[in-house]
Amino acid sequence: MKEILETTYYGNTVQNYLISLAIVVVGILIIRLFRKSLLNRLKKWTATTDTKLDDYLIAGIERFGLPIFNFIIIYFALHYLSFSERIEKLINNTLVVILAFYAVRMFSSFVRLSLEAFIKSKEDGEEKVKQLGGIMLIVNAALWSIGLLFIFNNFGYDVTAIVAGLGIGGIAIALAAQNILGDLFNYFVIFFDRPFEVGDFITVDDKKGTVEYIGLKTTR
Repeated sequence: MKEILETTYYGNTVQNYLISLAIVVVGILIIRLFRKSLLNRLKKWTATTDTKLDDYLIAGIERFGLPIFNFIIIYFALHYLSFSERIEKLINNTLVVILAFYAVRMFSSFVRLSLEAFIKSKEDGEEKVKQLGGIMLIVNAALWSIGLLFIFNNFGYDVTAIVAGLGIGGIAIALAAQNILGDLFNYFVIFFDRPFEVGDFITVDDKKGTVEYIGLKTTR
C-alpha cells in the first residue's frame, strides 16, 4: 500500500493526488453545509427586516459568492500539487479572472436590485424602473473597468501606466463625442430631476404630445 501511495505520476505521488481530491470533496461538502444551514437561516432573518439591501446581499452571495468559494477550493487543491512554472502561472491567472468576473457580476446585481427597490418605492416606480438601462450601462462600465485593472495588475502589468493612458484616451474620446456625452448628461438630469415623466403631456416649441418613453439617446 505504501509503495502505491508513493508512486509518482507527472511529478506528484498518488498520496498527493488523493489529498488534493480530499480537499475538493471536503471543501464542497462544507460549502453545501453552509448553504443549507447558515445561509438559509440568514435568508429567513433578512426576510424579517425592513430593508431589502440585506436580502439582495445574501442573494448575491448565494448566486455569485458560493461559486467563487468553489473555485478557491479547487485552486487550493491544485496548489497542493507540484506543477511546472508555466502551469502554476496559468492556474493563478485563471483564478484571478474567475474572481474578477464573479465579483463584478455580484456588485452589478446588488447595485441594480438596490436601485430598482429605491425607484419602485417612489410614485410611478414601475414605469421609472424601465429607464434604469442608461445608469446601469455606466455602472457596469465602471465595475468592469475596475475588474480589468485588477486582472492586469495581477498579470504583472503596470496599472499606473494603463490608467494614465486611459485618462489621455478618455479626454480624446470626450472631445470627439461631445454630443453623445451631452445626451448622456441630459438623460441623467431627466432621470434624477424629473422635469417630466412618462405619461406627462408637454409642449416643446410648436410640438405637443404625451411622453411615452425616456431613453438614453432619445425621448419619444
